[in-house]
Order: sequence, then C-alpha cells, then structure tokens
Amino acid sequence: MGAVVPISKADIAEKLPDVSVKTIELVLGKMLKDEKIEKIGTFKDARYMKKR
Repeated sequence: MGAVVPISKADIAEKLPDVSVKTIELVLGKMLKDEKIEKIGTFKDARYMKKR
C-alpha cells in the first residue's frame, strides 16, 4: 500500500476499480495477519496503515 495516512477499503476500491471488494478484504486480512498493516477503528470507520 505505502500509505502515509490511514486509508479505507472504499478509498482502495476507488483507486482500484477493477479489483473486487472481496479481493480487497482478503488481501487486507492477510496483511493484518502478517502484521504488515494495522487497523485503526472498526466497521465502516476502519482505516488501514502500514506498520512502522
């Protein structure tokens, strides 16, 4: 991702219109599990940011 500021699933979907929301969710889930990103907030307010 390389985001400097937290980014939402909707932001990602907007920037990658050819990628399904399901695929975005799967990739975010894997990145969270691998501790490459951190989740800030919950549900609709959730944002994702690269771990430092």
